[in-house]
Amino acid sequence: MKILKINFNLDGAKSDFVKSLSTTGFAVIENHDIDSKLISDVYREWKIFFNSDDKNNYLFDYEKQDGYFPYKSENAEGYSAKDLKEFFHIYRGGRYPSAITGKTKALHSELLRLGAKLLDWLDELAPNDVR
Repeated sequence: MKILKINFNLDGAKSDFVKSLSTTGFAVIENHDIDSKLISDVYREWKIFFNSDDKNNYLFDYEKQDGYFPYKSENAEGYSAKDLKEFFHIYRGGRYPSAITGKTKALHSELLRLGAKLLDWLDELAPNDVR
């Protein structure tokens, strides 16, 4: 199985993207226009947050369905083994850690924009039997 690396800026990107998804179910997008510094800044902020005790001030809220899930705090349905991860659910209007800047929200907007473009490519070129 060969997952294609799609250069977002080349003329054949659209067809290569759809081809890769059709043959493997995956594609790697290179040279997109999301600022790499923004991505790095978001990773850095969340790394600091997850390495701090501040994360415990945002423990998961069952009513709001947002917040921090500690390491090994959940498991996949039907399994007893705990997942080896910690994470933070953010929902519109939900809690947002005070130590995290608006860069995460900016990155989210950029990813939605890029995703919409990729979905347009699929809508335009995917065969009718997979739409």
